[in-house]
Amino acid sequence: MAVEVKLVAHPVGRAGMILLGLTRRIIPGSFLQEMVETGTMESRNRAIPDDSTARYIMHELLHPTPYADVNAVLHDFLRSIQAILGKHLRGMYLSGSLALGDFDPRSSDLDLVVVTEDALSHDLFVALQEMHARFDTSGSPWAAKVDAVYIPQDALRHSAPTLEHYPQIEWPGALFLGPLESGWIFQCSLLREHGIVLAGPDPRALIDPIDADEMRRAVGTIPLMWLEQAHHDPSWLVWLRQRREQAFVVLTLCRLLYTLDSGAVTSKPAAARWAEKVLGPRWSGLIERSRAGQVEGGETPEGDVNDTVALLQQTVDRFRQWSTSPADPHQS
Repeated sequence: MAVEVKLVAHPVGRAGMILLGLTRRIIPGSFLQEMVETGTMESRNRAIPDDSTARYIMHELLHPTPYADVNAVLHDFLRSIQAILGKHLRGMYLSGSLALGDFDPRSSDLDLVVVTEDALSHDLFVALQEMHARFDTSGSPWAAKVDAVYIPQDALRHSAPTLEHYPQIEWPGALFLGPLESGWIFQCSLLREHGIVLAGPDPRALIDPIDADEMRRAVGTIPLMWLEQAHHDPSWLVWLRQRREQAFVVLTLCRLLYTLDSGAVTSKPAAARWAEKVLGPRWSGLIERSRAGQVEGGETPEGDVNDTVALLQQTVDRFRQWSTSPADPHQS
């Protein structure tokens, strides 16, 4: 019997069926998998939706983003990862700016989260490492611009990072085993609320709800670390004098301030637009130049280096102010 639902569309996964939004029907996952593998829309005596809905399903499966070259890379990765992990694969998701709708091909990378049934063996890690290395030397314009983490479903359930080591890659490096980043809670929230399903169940089924104040409490970790480095580690200031790195710092601070205010996550461009309005003219020029610096590169002017450290201090001050009165996230 046809069941009408009203949910956001997600591609089919291991859960065995998919809920198609805006009055789409529940479609058996095995049938969708066959459509992907054979390219046929023939029902083979199965109850399926009308042709227009079936075409919509195929479009969502084969075109998860508006960028043809990105879709080709994602499908190649999915096929390769499925071939390596087999039954160990729980799901694969697209995160980052593509999920948030602020992707810029000139400066953005591709952020993948691969969820596994359990911890991966050394042999599987080596196979994944070799697969990523082949892609990095493939000549693709996206080579060395893929960030990925492979995490067991039990570890993903709760957003707090652990001391365990997981396979991950941060371009332009190779796949390595390491602990989750200090801002992992923000990645979990982004994935849960905005992640694009390439394979597997809805990420909300894998990640517990994240409390807004838990997000705010996590805001201080990164700016406190950077402020310490700015005052005591000359090499950090050398790193900051690279324009793209300075832009990364400023736009990350905008995102953290947005989270402190709202208890939610947003993209760097959206956070920058928000910060220009909320923080006022004192910081709008720095933010605007940093947005341009993401693409232009070069050396950071000394004035912008000093202003970036000042914005870093401002972020730490706002976080400390919130920490003393967490009932009110809005700071002056």
